Amino acid sequence: MAVVDLYSKRKRRALGETPDVFTYDEIPKHLRVQVLHIWDSAIGTQADYVDRYRSSTTKRVYRLIVETFRKEYGKLALVGLYRENFREELREFFFEFCGYRSSN
Repeated sequence: MAVVDLYSKRKRRALGETPDVFTYDEIPKHLRVQVLHIWDSAIGTQADYVDRYRSSTTKRVYRLIVETFRKEYGKLALVGLYRENFREELREFFFEFCGYRSSN
């Protein structure tokens, strides 16, 4: 299995080098919301996730993403306790990682 070179790990390696022009530690609220809409369009919505006829691919994709992050960060769950709704876990992790709490 290939090792995923996460941005957070690349950033840690790069600390101390020439400052970059871009700010990576702050994601504007509007962009975070747009990212969630992109995920819903590309991977599937909550309705797709729970629909037994459409959910197979949606669940597999969200599960792959969440399990990859869990392995890379050495955690049993990205946020809080282990859960089976990978879509919600990813959304909560995204908001927590960005320092923002989701209202949805």
